[in-house]
Amino acid sequence: MLTREELQTAQDFLVAAEHEFALGNLEAGSERIGDAATAAVRAVVRRRDWRCETDDDLFEAAKRLDVESGDGMSIQMGLRAARAGGDRARHGWMLPEDAWADMISVRRLIGLLQQLAD
Repeated sequence: MLTREELQTAQDFLVAAEHEFALGNLEAGSERIGDAATAAVRAVVRRRDWRCETDDDLFEAAKRLDVESGDGMSIQMGLRAARAGGDRARHGWMLPEDAWADMISVRRLIGLLQQLAD
């Protein structure tokens, strides 16, 4: 299981996202969701001592984790979707309920990553 320190960054980003959504700032909240997903994947990748210096490294590691997961939820696709939320909000393609749905998906992604860290 990930330690509290390893998850702290992802959790901090989720708290910040909730705050931004509550203020009606979909773009900033969505960007924090992407940050939370990225931080969670990086925590697992670093724990495994895999390469994680670029976005390409991060997505390659997410593909490797997908093979292990067997959950039916793609870590790589979840990461891409979470990181795309800021663009959707910026272009006006997001409603408040979409933002909160993204939050639920990222929480599920972080839970799956926590299981893989064991």
